Amino acid sequence: MTEEANKVVKKRKLDEDTLPDTDAPKDETFVCDVDTVNEGLSHIKLTFNKALACRASPFFDKAFRDGSTEATTGIFKFYDDKINIWREVSSYIHRGRVFEDSGQYFKVWKDWELLCQLWLLAERLGISNLQNLTMDAIAVKANGTKLENFRTSSGLWYSYAYTDPGSPLRCMFRDIAVRKMQASYFERNQDREIFKGELLADLRDPLMARLKQKKKQPRLDAEQYYVTATPPGSHTATTSPQPEASKKRKLE
Repeated sequence: MTEEANKVVKKRKLDEDTLPDTDAPKDETFVCDVDTVNEGLSHIKLTFNKALACRASPFFDKAFRDGSTEATTGIFKFYDDKINIWREVSSYIHRGRVFEDSGQYFKVWKDWELLCQLWLLAERLGISNLQNLTMDAIAVKANGTKLENFRTSSGLWYSYAYTDPGSPLRCMFRDIAVRKMQASYFERNQDREIFKGELLADLRDPLMARLKQKKKQPRLDAEQYYVTATPPGSHTATTSPQPEASKKRKLE
């Protein structure tokens, strides 16, 4: 693993100055019941320390402060998520670390779609620092490989299917495609369904400009795609996202 990649997976300390306070006892817990039907399992249950979760996540903090049904029962339900990304969320909340386990790290690291899912789950939970750490991993992965066949990546299509215009995740994968996509592939496939609507509009002009210049592209800087911390009390969600919320957006 490169020195730059090591910077992403090294142990990280929680920024306590930006995390909301909580009155929860240190040993009080709750459960996240995660539907993983797409992985051949019915669901998994992960136990979270309430105090740590509320400090790290505005979503959980607001749910407990507002006395939502799920906060009262101590069971939050989530749907169609991957086990791997929830393990990373748990690791971040309880230890302030991501990709702590090397085996787990490579399972997530090698898969563009899993990195997208981790960023999106962190967005749902309001954990901006985890979004930024995930963006670090995406940038290092993009900068560290030639990716001559970036057309095979599901990250580009996934980021457009599950985000709105202007999303940092969408912008990141658009910029990766501009730097890495082969001209021959784009020219053969730009009329296909996968390039319709927003994706084609965002990608065509900058990609054509890059191909005409024939210059080496600068390395991606993850900080350009960072999100800012969510102020305590500003998170609007009070219940776990339902299946409808996780469905793919229809590309116009």
